[in-house]
Amino acid sequence: MVDSSGETNILSYTVNENDEMGRNTSAFDADTYRRLLQTKRDDESTSDVIDRLLARHESNPLRELIGLVDGDELETVRNRSTAFRADVDDSYGLL
Repeated sequence: MVDSSGETNILSYTVNENDEMGRNTSAFDADTYRRLLQTKRDDESTSDVIDRLLARHESNPLRELIGLVDGDELETVRNRSTAFRADVDDSYGLL
């Protein structure tokens, strides 16, 4: 696909699946693909960087809490947390 600037905004990248001859083709928009390449380390394959990013995302135990409260409840928690931190800072002269 080509956007109004004439730039292709979809790139296809073919990856090997499990070191077998089978192929899986995934399409990324151009910005996502550029960001993926910027995140990629010199010693990593594209599959390696995707695995690393997914593992980091999945390994955070706080991710399990997403969606447990609505926006209003979340705002209340944030406000109480901010007030608590300010109280601790004031009590111990931290700021």
